[in-house]
Amino acid sequence: MELVDNKAKLEKDQKGAKRKYISGSIKTAKQRKIDRVRAEDKMVHANKDEFVTPAYLEEQKELREAEQIEKLKAKQAPNKQAMSNFYQNTLEQDLKRNKATVKAVAAVAGASTSKKTPSGGISLGLSTTLSNVKNQAINPSQTSQLQSPQYNPEPEAVPSEAKLATKIGKKLGRNVDLDDEGRIVDHRQLLTGGLNLGPPKALGPHQQQQSKKKIGFALPISERRAQEQRDKEEAKSQNNLGEHDHDHDEGLSQAEKIELSRERQLLLLQQQLIDLDHKKRKAEEDSELENLKKVVKRNDQSKIDPLKQRALKCRQERQEEALTKDSTSHMKDRSNPARKNPGRHKMGGL
Repeated sequence: MELVDNKAKLEKDQKGAKRKYISGSIKTAKQRKIDRVRAEDKMVHANKDEFVTPAYLEEQKELREAEQIEKLKAKQAPNKQAMSNFYQNTLEQDLKRNKATVKAVAAVAGASTSKKTPSGGISLGLSTTLSNVKNQAINPSQTSQLQSPQYNPEPEAVPSEAKLATKIGKKLGRNVDLDDEGRIVDHRQLLTGGLNLGPPKALGPHQQQQSKKKIGFALPISERRAQEQRDKEEAKSQNNLGEHDHDHDEGLSQAEKIELSRERQLLLLQQQLIDLDHKKRKAEEDSELENLKKVVKRNDQSKIDPLKQRALKCRQERQEEALTKDSTSHMKDRSNPARKNPGRHKMGGL
């Protein structure tokens, strides 16, 4: 029984599906026929004289009825654009409500700083403002009737950045740049010349020279040993000069001592420059001597002649050896004629 019932249900479903499909296909066929008639009418009868017949009038009537039906369907169909506008309006209303609540809460926060109860709580003005906020959220049309106190983010005791910029601009005679929100763009424009800068430390010539020097790993490897030797020589010379001139500097003033130290340092620098020039000259002379030695070795006739003679002797010896070999081989061939004609020798033996 169950199998029979299931088969009957399946047959009914199949018949209903066929009917639905057939009805849809009939509707589409009618619509296509109407569209084809319209297109043919426009193409065939364009820019031509019309001969009206009763059949043509019936066709035109059917076409008008079809157009009216299409217009009614378009009007009755749900308008998607209208729904999108509705949602947009609701979102805008929600944004307005949120902005109103934020402004009211900010006003309450500003008022609470000035009005506080003795127990440390906020005054009763908070409850009234909160009730106003609720009413605004429920009825946004009544926002014009409610007058909430405006929020001043900067109290009167603390001057704003714009006022401060105008004051300092008048004092210094310059224009301080402000952004769109009235804030100072660059606070360095408020500073005067030399502010937060101490006087430069006076460095002696020796300290300046040390600051310019390259020390340790800053020097290349080839110059490190030379620099160490120079430092040792400078330290020795300074110690010697200090021990020698210590007794002479006791009865001098501070300015005279400074002048003497400068003179000593100048002498040291001159000595160092002289040493460097001497080393450079010595290196140049050494390089010139080496080059001359190389040239002399190349152009020394006393050594070139014996070498040429040796080369000639070697050539002659090789030629003699080659001649002796050829002569010995020729003599051997003459002494043994059987090697030249081995066939004849064999025949003679036979």
